[in-house]
Amino acid sequence: AFAADPLIRALVPDDAVYEETALEMFKFFLWVFDLCQLTYVVEEVKCAAVWEGTAQSLRVLGRMVRLVAWMFGTWGVKCTLRWLDFFKTSDEFRTKHAAGAYHLLFLGTHVDSQGRGAGSKVLAPMLAKADEEGVACYLENSNEKNTPFYEKHGFKVIEQIYPFKDWPEYAKDKGPVLTLMKRD
Repeated sequence: AFAADPLIRALVPDDAVYEETALEMFKFFLWVFDLCQLTYVVEEVKCAAVWEGTAQSLRVLGRMVRLVAWMFGTWGVKCTLRWLDFFKTSDEFRTKHAAGAYHLLFLGTHVDSQGRGAGSKVLAPMLAKADEEGVACYLENSNEKNTPFYEKHGFKVIEQIYPFKDWPEYAKDKGPVLTLMKRD
């Protein structure tokens, strides 16, 4: 689902490393955030939406420590430090724009299943929950082609940032854009 995602590929640029480790990484994310009980999956079309609740739990933070240890062992220091810097930047912007909101960490649909309504299916339960509770939803969209999809579900662009603009390989351009979106 993320093989062509500009931001993910900036974080894991080596094709062979990505192919070898991507599925394991996303399974780890599912394991970490399953504690929030805000993960929705449509298995027949290989699609998942992983949400973070309105507050962090110590159990989730404990699992994040294990994820980071896996990242160090799998990708090495440089790649892991870049991920951690990205997590920190994301959290700063979430706090700035949507503290107390449900946070869509990622929504991924296998390439073979895209365009068949699976993304809408996995978003629906959480959007309904947020509406019922009167809580905003927030996401960082790392693939510009997905912006219309999120807008269709009530998200609005609130800011665009370039989280890797200071990396040496992006000295001539700003690197991949991250579109911050919120649904009130």
